[in-house]
Amino acid sequence: MVVKGKVELTSRDLGSRRVAGPGEPVAMNFVLTREPSTVSATALEDTFALSIGAEDFFNLLSQNTEIEVSIFKYFTRRLEKIPTR
Repeated sequence: MVVKGKVELTSRDLGSRRVAGPGEPVAMNFVLTREPSTVSATALEDTFALSIGAEDFFNLLSQNTEIEVSIFKYFTRRLEKIPTR
């Protein structure tokens, strides 16, 4: 999770790039699926980020439904931005 600064995320699989700023997660889908990340992150400026391991993250989710709802909203918003063919 980016707290301060900007991070460029590059996906080797999709050949895409995006910039994550404060309040945005970095590669959360890989933590949720427990798959190896295919995303590289490069700080574009002085950056402060938080990291949590998968087991700790799942323990946190099991105790806090607000986080679960926030994650669901995040992915729903991302899906709405995907162009349909």
